[in-house]
Amino acid sequence: MKLTTTLLLVMFDMALARPSPHQTTGKHYDCKSFDIPITVADIPTLALPFLPVADQYQATNVLNTLTARTQSGAAPKVVNVSGIYNIATQYCFPLDQPLSSTLQILTHGIGFNASYWDFYLLSNQGDTQYSYISTVTAAGYSTLSYNRLGISGSTLANPDTEVQSPVELSILVQLTQLAREGKLFDQQPKPSKIIHVGHSYGSHLTNALVAKEPSLSDGVILTGYSYQGSYGSSFLINSNLLLASVANSTRFPPSQYPNGYVTWPSQWSNQYAFFAYPQFDPAVLAQAEATKEPFTIAEFLSFSILSLDAPGFKGPVFYVNAEKDQIGCGFNCTGLVGPGTDAYNAFNGTSDIESVIIAGAGHGLNLHYSARETYGKINDWVKRHGF
Repeated sequence: MKLTTTLLLVMFDMALARPSPHQTTGKHYDCKSFDIPITVADIPTLALPFLPVADQYQATNVLNTLTARTQSGAAPKVVNVSGIYNIATQYCFPLDQPLSSTLQILTHGIGFNASYWDFYLLSNQGDTQYSYISTVTAAGYSTLSYNRLGISGSTLANPDTEVQSPVELSILVQLTQLAREGKLFDQQPKPSKIIHVGHSYGSHLTNALVAKEPSLSDGVILTGYSYQGSYGSSFLINSNLLLASVANSTRFPPSQYPNGYVTWPSQWSNQYAFFAYPQFDPAVLAQAEATKEPFTIAEFLSFSILSLDAPGFKGPVFYVNAEKDQIGCGFNCTGLVGPGTDAYNAFNGTSDIESVIIAGAGHGLNLHYSARETYGKINDWVKRHGF
Protein backbone atom coordinates (compact mmCIF):
# COMPACT_ATOMS: atom_id res chain seq x y z
CA MET A 1 0.00 0.00 0.00
CA LYS A 2 1.46 3.37 -1.00
CA LEU A 3 0.06 6.69 0.16
CA THR A 4 1.33 10.12 -0.71
CA THR A 5 2.23 12.45 2.11
CA THR A 6 -0.41 14.92 1.00
CA LEU A 7 -3.20 12.36 1.11
CA LEU A 8 -2.09 11.10 4.52
CA LEU A 9 -2.05 14.59 5.99
CA VAL A 10 -5.53 15.25 4.63
CA MET A 11 -6.73 12.09 6.34
CA PHE A 12 -5.29 13.23 9.65
CA ASP A 13 -6.86 16.67 9.29
CA MET A 14 -10.20 14.90 8.96
CA ALA A 15 -9.58 12.85 12.10
CA LEU A 16 -10.56 14.24 15.48
CA ALA A 17 -7.23 14.20 17.28
CA ARG A 18 -5.88 16.27 20.14
CA PRO A 19 -2.59 18.14 19.51
CA SER A 20 0.53 16.03 19.89
CA PRO A 21 2.56 16.77 23.02
CA HIS A 22 5.70 16.29 20.92
CA GLN A 23 5.53 18.07 17.57
CA THR A 24 8.06 16.95 15.01
CA THR A 25 8.07 19.99 12.73
CA GLY A 26 11.24 20.12 10.65
CA LYS A 27 11.84 16.37 10.89
CA HIS A 28 11.11 13.74 8.26
CA TYR A 29 8.10 12.42 10.18
CA ASP A 30 5.03 13.72 11.94
CA CYS A 31 2.91 12.34 14.76
CA LYS A 32 -0.70 12.73 15.78
CA SER A 33 -1.88 11.91 19.29
CA PHE A 34 -5.33 10.87 20.42
CA ASP A 35 -7.10 8.98 23.21
CA ILE A 36 -8.76 5.62 22.61
CA PRO A 37 -11.35 4.27 25.06
CA ILE A 38 -10.82 0.56 25.68
CA THR A 39 -13.42 -1.63 27.38
CA VAL A 40 -12.14 -4.56 29.41
CA ALA A 41 -14.70 -7.18 30.44
CA ASP A 42 -14.29 -9.99 32.99
CA ILE A 43 -10.51 -10.27 32.76
CA PRO A 44 -9.00 -12.68 35.35
CA THR A 45 -6.53 -10.76 37.51
CA LEU A 46 -4.41 -11.58 40.53
CA ALA A 47 -5.86 -11.17 44.02
CA LEU A 48 -2.93 -9.63 45.88
CA PRO A 49 -1.60 -11.88 48.67
CA PHE A 50 -1.49 -8.91 51.07
CA LEU A 51 -3.72 -6.02 52.07
CA PRO A 52 -3.40 -2.73 50.14
CA VAL A 53 -0.45 -0.84 51.62
CA ALA A 54 -1.44 2.02 53.89
CA ASP A 55 1.96 3.73 54.20
CA GLN A 56 5.67 3.46 53.41
CA TYR A 57 6.29 1.16 56.38
CA GLN A 58 3.94 -1.43 54.92
CA ALA A 59 5.37 -0.94 51.43
CA THR A 60 8.83 -1.76 52.75
CA ASN A 61 7.43 -4.80 54.53
CA VAL A 62 5.89 -6.00 51.26
CA LEU A 63 9.38 -5.74 49.74
CA ASN A 64 10.71 -7.92 52.56
CA THR A 65 8.02 -10.49 51.85
CA LEU A 66 8.47 -10.54 48.09
CA THR A 67 12.25 -10.99 48.29
CA ALA A 68 12.29 -13.48 51.17
CA ARG A 69 14.40 -16.62 50.85
CA THR A 70 11.30 -18.78 51.14
CA GLN A 71 7.93 -18.12 49.52
CA SER A 72 4.49 -19.47 50.44
CA GLY A 73 4.06 -21.48 47.27
CA ALA A 74 0.29 -21.06 47.48
CA ALA A 75 -1.61 -21.09 44.20
CA PRO A 76 -2.53 -17.56 43.07
CA LYS A 77 -6.15 -16.51 43.50
CA VAL A 78 -7.79 -14.70 40.62
CA VAL A 79 -10.69 -12.27 40.43
CA ASN A 80 -12.39 -10.84 37.34
CA VAL A 81 -12.07 -7.16 36.52
CA SER A 82 -14.06 -4.97 34.11
CA GLY A 83 -13.65 -1.32 33.21
CA ILE A 84 -13.35 1.37 30.56
CA TYR A 85 -9.95 3.03 30.22
CA ASN A 86 -8.66 5.87 28.07
CA ILE A 87 -5.33 5.03 26.46
CA ALA A 88 -3.11 7.84 25.15
CA THR A 89 -1.80 6.81 21.74
CA GLN A 90 0.48 8.31 19.13
CA TYR A 91 0.56 7.47 15.43
CA CYS A 92 3.71 8.53 13.58
CA PHE A 93 4.33 8.43 9.84
CA PRO A 94 7.00 9.52 7.32
CA LEU A 95 6.70 12.85 5.54
CA ASP A 96 9.20 12.46 2.73
CA GLN A 97 8.50 9.04 1.24
CA PRO A 98 5.67 6.57 0.54
CA LEU A 99 4.18 4.85 3.55
CA SER A 100 4.92 1.14 4.00
CA SER A 101 1.92 -1.14 4.46
CA THR A 102 3.55 -2.53 7.64
CA LEU A 103 2.64 -0.87 10.95
CA GLN A 104 4.85 -1.25 14.02
CA ILE A 105 3.08 -1.32 17.40
CA LEU A 106 5.44 -0.26 20.20
CA THR A 107 4.93 -1.17 23.87
CA HIS A 108 7.18 0.47 26.45
CA GLY A 109 8.42 -1.01 29.71
CA ILE A 110 8.25 -0.21 33.40
CA GLY A 111 9.50 3.21 34.46
CA PHE A 112 8.87 4.85 31.08
CA ASN A 113 6.06 6.15 28.90
CA ALA A 114 5.71 6.11 25.12
CA SER A 115 8.49 8.71 24.79
CA TYR A 116 10.96 5.86 25.31
CA TRP A 117 10.46 5.20 21.59
CA ASP A 118 10.86 8.87 20.60
CA PHE A 119 13.46 10.12 23.08
CA TYR A 120 15.10 13.51 22.55
CA LEU A 121 17.35 15.39 24.92
CA LEU A 122 15.66 18.64 25.89
CA SER A 123 18.99 20.38 25.34
CA ASN A 124 19.30 19.06 21.77
CA GLN A 125 15.93 18.57 20.08
CA GLY A 126 17.60 18.20 16.69
CA ASP A 127 19.55 15.07 17.64
CA THR A 128 17.58 11.99 16.60
CA GLN A 129 20.10 9.36 17.75
CA TYR A 130 17.87 8.07 20.56
CA SER A 131 14.58 8.10 18.64
CA TYR A 132 13.49 4.69 17.40
CA ILE A 133 10.53 6.30 15.69
CA SER A 134 12.80 8.63 13.74
CA THR A 135 14.79 5.64 12.47
CA VAL A 136 11.88 3.46 11.38
CA THR A 137 9.83 6.26 9.81
CA ALA A 138 12.94 7.15 7.79
CA ALA A 139 12.62 3.62 6.41
CA GLY A 140 8.98 4.26 5.49
CA TYR A 141 7.18 2.59 8.40
CA SER A 142 4.37 3.98 10.53
CA THR A 143 4.29 3.38 14.27
CA LEU A 144 1.65 3.20 16.97
CA SER A 145 2.97 3.85 20.46
CA TYR A 146 0.92 4.32 23.60
CA ASN A 147 1.09 5.02 27.31
CA ARG A 148 0.21 1.85 29.14
CA LEU A 149 -2.57 1.78 31.73
CA GLY A 150 -1.48 3.60 34.90
CA ILE A 151 0.89 5.92 33.02
CA SER A 152 0.14 9.66 32.96
CA GLY A 153 -1.93 10.56 29.93
CA SER A 154 -3.75 7.25 30.10
CA THR A 155 -6.16 6.32 32.89
CA LEU A 156 -4.56 6.18 36.34
CA ALA A 157 -6.61 3.17 37.37
CA ASN A 158 -6.71 1.35 40.70
CA PRO A 159 -3.12 0.18 41.25
CA ASP A 160 -4.10 -2.95 43.18
CA THR A 161 -6.97 -4.37 41.17
CA GLU A 162 -6.78 -2.86 37.68
CA VAL A 163 -3.21 -1.95 36.70
CA GLN A 164 -2.26 -5.58 36.19
CA SER A 165 -0.64 -7.57 33.41
CA PRO A 166 -3.83 -9.35 32.19
CA VAL A 167 -5.67 -6.03 31.86
CA GLU A 168 -2.74 -4.48 30.00
CA LEU A 169 -2.59 -7.50 27.72
CA SER A 170 -6.28 -7.08 26.91
CA ILE A 171 -5.63 -3.43 26.04
CA LEU A 172 -2.77 -4.37 23.69
CA VAL A 173 -4.94 -7.02 22.03
CA GLN A 174 -7.73 -4.51 21.41
CA LEU A 175 -5.42 -1.78 20.14
CA THR A 176 -4.00 -4.31 17.68
CA GLN A 177 -7.47 -5.37 16.54
CA LEU A 178 -8.45 -1.74 15.96
CA ALA A 179 -5.24 -1.11 14.02
CA ARG A 180 -5.76 -4.19 11.83
CA GLU A 181 -9.32 -3.08 11.04
CA GLY A 182 -8.27 0.51 10.30
CA LYS A 183 -10.36 1.84 13.19
CA LEU A 184 -7.83 3.68 15.34
CA PHE A 185 -9.11 6.98 13.94
CA ASP A 186 -11.12 8.23 10.97
CA GLN A 187 -9.66 6.93 7.69
CA GLN A 188 -6.69 5.25 9.35
CA PRO A 189 -4.41 3.68 6.72
CA LYS A 190 -5.19 -0.02 7.07
CA PRO A 191 -1.97 -2.04 7.33
CA SER A 192 -1.41 -5.31 5.52
CA LYS A 193 1.04 -6.46 8.19
CA ILE A 194 1.74 -5.60 11.82
CA ILE A 195 4.98 -6.03 13.74
CA HIS A 196 4.93 -5.83 17.53
CA VAL A 197 7.98 -4.31 19.21
CA GLY A 198 8.34 -4.40 22.98
CA HIS A 199 10.83 -3.31 25.58
CA SER A 200 11.23 -5.18 28.88
CA TYR A 201 7.74 -5.40 30.43
CA GLY A 202 6.43 -4.36 27.01
CA SER A 203 8.22 -7.39 25.53
CA HIS A 204 6.59 -9.55 28.19
CA LEU A 205 3.18 -8.27 27.07
CA THR A 206 4.14 -8.75 23.41
CA ASN A 207 5.15 -12.37 24.12
CA ALA A 208 1.83 -12.90 25.93
CA LEU A 209 -0.06 -11.33 23.02
CA VAL A 210 1.17 -13.88 20.47
CA ALA A 211 0.69 -16.69 23.00
CA LYS A 212 -2.97 -15.69 23.39
CA GLU A 213 -3.79 -14.35 19.90
CA PRO A 214 -1.06 -15.57 17.52
CA SER A 215 -2.86 -14.40 14.39
CA LEU A 216 -2.77 -10.75 15.46
CA SER A 217 0.94 -10.30 14.75
CA ASP A 218 3.10 -10.97 11.71
CA GLY A 219 6.39 -10.64 13.57
CA VAL A 220 7.68 -9.79 17.05
CA ILE A 221 10.78 -7.95 18.22
CA LEU A 222 11.53 -8.44 21.90
CA THR A 223 14.08 -5.99 23.33
CA GLY A 224 15.41 -6.04 26.88
CA TYR A 225 13.85 -9.46 27.41
CA SER A 226 15.48 -12.82 28.08
CA TYR A 227 12.39 -14.81 29.22
CA GLN A 228 14.16 -15.14 32.58
CA GLY A 229 12.26 -14.11 35.69
CA SER A 230 14.96 -14.97 38.20
CA TYR A 231 16.55 -11.53 38.25
CA GLY A 232 13.43 -9.59 39.19
CA SER A 233 14.24 -9.58 42.90
CA SER A 234 17.33 -7.41 42.35
CA PHE A 235 15.14 -4.86 40.57
CA LEU A 236 12.64 -4.87 43.44
CA ILE A 237 15.37 -4.44 46.04
CA ASN A 238 17.01 -1.64 44.07
CA SER A 239 13.69 0.12 43.41
CA ASN A 240 13.01 -0.05 47.16
CA LEU A 241 9.23 0.07 46.49
CA LEU A 242 9.04 3.72 47.43
CA LEU A 243 5.46 4.94 47.27
CA ALA A 244 5.33 7.34 44.33
CA SER A 245 3.70 10.03 46.45
CA VAL A 246 6.50 9.66 49.03
CA ALA A 247 9.25 9.76 46.40
CA ASN A 248 7.89 12.92 44.76
CA SER A 249 4.58 14.29 45.99
CA THR A 250 4.72 17.15 43.47
CA ARG A 251 4.96 14.95 40.40
CA PHE A 252 2.90 12.13 41.90
CA PRO A 253 0.30 13.69 44.22
CA PRO A 254 -1.49 11.14 46.42
CA SER A 255 -4.84 12.35 45.11
CA GLN A 256 -3.87 10.91 41.70
CA TYR A 257 -1.38 8.21 42.69
CA PRO A 258 -2.67 6.11 45.60
CA ASN A 259 -0.36 3.90 47.57
CA GLY A 260 -0.14 0.99 45.12
CA TYR A 261 1.91 3.15 42.73
CA VAL A 262 5.63 2.83 43.47
CA THR A 263 8.98 3.94 42.07
CA TRP A 264 12.69 3.95 42.88
CA PRO A 265 14.38 6.66 44.96
CA SER A 266 17.06 8.26 42.76
CA GLN A 267 18.85 8.48 39.43
CA TRP A 268 21.49 6.13 40.84
CA SER A 269 18.84 3.45 41.24
CA ASN A 270 17.77 4.25 37.69
CA GLN A 271 21.34 3.79 36.51
CA TYR A 272 21.68 0.46 38.34
CA ALA A 273 18.59 -0.99 36.69
CA PHE A 274 18.58 0.58 33.22
CA PHE A 275 22.03 1.90 32.30
CA ALA A 276 25.53 0.47 31.84
CA TYR A 277 28.45 2.79 32.60
CA PRO A 278 30.13 4.40 30.71
CA GLN A 279 28.04 3.75 27.61
CA PHE A 280 25.54 6.57 28.18
CA ASP A 281 25.32 10.34 28.34
CA PRO A 282 24.75 11.51 31.95
CA ALA A 283 22.25 14.04 30.57
CA VAL A 284 20.15 11.14 29.22
CA LEU A 285 20.15 9.46 32.63
CA ALA A 286 19.15 12.74 34.31
CA GLN A 287 16.27 13.25 31.86
CA ALA A 288 15.12 9.63 32.19
CA GLU A 289 14.97 10.12 35.95
CA ALA A 290 13.16 13.46 35.68
CA THR A 291 10.51 11.91 33.44
CA LYS A 292 10.22 8.47 35.05
CA GLU A 293 6.80 6.92 35.55
CA PRO A 294 5.65 4.83 38.53
CA PHE A 295 4.65 1.20 38.25
CA THR A 296 2.39 -0.91 40.45
CA ILE A 297 3.17 -3.81 42.73
CA ALA A 298 0.22 -5.64 41.20
CA GLU A 299 1.42 -5.45 37.59
CA PHE A 300 4.79 -6.80 38.65
CA LEU A 301 3.26 -9.71 40.59
CA SER A 302 0.65 -10.53 37.94
CA PHE A 303 3.36 -11.49 35.42
CA SER A 304 2.90 -15.00 36.75
CA ILE A 305 -0.66 -15.52 35.49
CA LEU A 306 0.12 -14.71 31.86
CA SER A 307 0.85 -17.58 29.50
CA LEU A 308 4.05 -17.08 27.50
CA ASP A 309 4.32 -20.33 25.55
CA ALA A 310 3.38 -19.46 21.97
CA PRO A 311 3.39 -22.65 19.87
CA GLY A 312 0.63 -21.23 17.66
CA PHE A 313 2.72 -18.27 16.52
CA LYS A 314 4.31 -18.99 13.12
CA GLY A 315 5.93 -15.63 12.39
CA PRO A 316 9.55 -14.57 12.87
CA VAL A 317 10.91 -13.61 16.29
CA PHE A 318 13.87 -11.34 17.02
CA TYR A 319 15.42 -11.01 20.49
CA VAL A 320 17.52 -7.87 20.99
CA ASN A 321 19.33 -7.77 24.31
CA ALA A 322 21.93 -5.59 25.99
CA GLU A 323 25.13 -7.23 27.09
CA LYS A 324 24.96 -5.55 30.52
CA ASP A 325 21.23 -5.94 31.16
CA GLN A 326 20.68 -5.96 34.92
CA ILE A 327 16.92 -6.62 34.99
CA GLY A 328 16.75 -9.26 32.27
CA CYS A 329 20.07 -11.03 32.67
CA GLY A 330 21.73 -10.16 35.98
CA PHE A 331 24.17 -7.83 34.18
CA ASN A 332 25.35 -10.51 31.75
CA CYS A 333 23.15 -11.63 28.86
CA THR A 334 25.76 -13.84 27.22
CA GLY A 335 24.39 -17.36 26.76
CA LEU A 336 20.90 -16.65 28.13
CA VAL A 337 19.09 -16.27 24.79
CA GLY A 338 19.80 -18.75 22.01
CA PRO A 339 18.90 -22.19 20.62
CA GLY A 340 17.79 -24.56 23.36
CA THR A 341 16.99 -21.82 25.89
CA ASP A 342 13.55 -21.13 27.33
CA ALA A 343 13.45 -17.94 25.24
CA TYR A 344 13.62 -19.94 22.02
CA ASN A 345 11.52 -22.87 23.24
CA ALA A 346 8.61 -20.53 23.99
CA PHE A 347 8.22 -20.07 20.22
CA ASN A 348 8.51 -23.70 19.12
CA GLY A 349 5.88 -23.14 16.43
CA THR A 350 8.36 -21.22 14.30
CA SER A 351 11.87 -21.99 13.14
CA ASP A 352 12.60 -18.35 12.37
CA ILE A 353 14.12 -17.05 15.60
CA GLU A 354 17.14 -14.81 15.83
CA SER A 355 18.91 -13.05 18.67
CA VAL A 356 21.57 -10.40 19.00
CA ILE A 357 23.43 -8.83 21.91
CA ILE A 358 24.38 -5.14 21.87
CA ALA A 359 27.86 -4.90 23.36
CA GLY A 360 28.27 -2.67 26.40
CA ALA A 361 24.65 -1.52 26.60
CA GLY A 362 22.36 -1.71 29.61
CA HIS A 363 18.69 -2.62 29.97
CA GLY A 364 17.40 0.70 28.58
CA LEU A 365 18.78 -0.03 25.11
CA ASN A 366 17.32 3.08 23.47
CA LEU A 367 19.11 5.39 25.90
CA HIS A 368 22.69 4.32 25.24
CA TYR A 369 25.29 5.59 22.78
CA SER A 370 24.70 2.34 20.87
CA ALA A 371 21.03 3.17 20.14
CA ARG A 372 21.68 3.66 16.44
CA GLU A 373 23.42 0.29 16.29
CA THR A 374 20.38 -1.28 17.97
CA TYR A 375 17.97 0.38 15.55
CA GLY A 376 20.12 -0.57 12.58
CA LYS A 377 20.02 -4.25 13.51
CA ILE A 378 16.24 -4.09 13.97
CA ASN A 379 15.75 -2.31 10.63
CA ASP A 380 17.94 -4.88 8.89
CA TRP A 381 15.90 -7.74 10.40
CA VAL A 382 12.61 -6.08 9.39
CA LYS A 383 13.72 -5.60 5.79
CA ARG A 384 15.20 -9.11 5.48
CA HIS A 385 11.81 -10.52 6.47
CA GLY A 386 9.95 -8.60 3.81
CA PHE A 387 7.99 -6.26 6.07
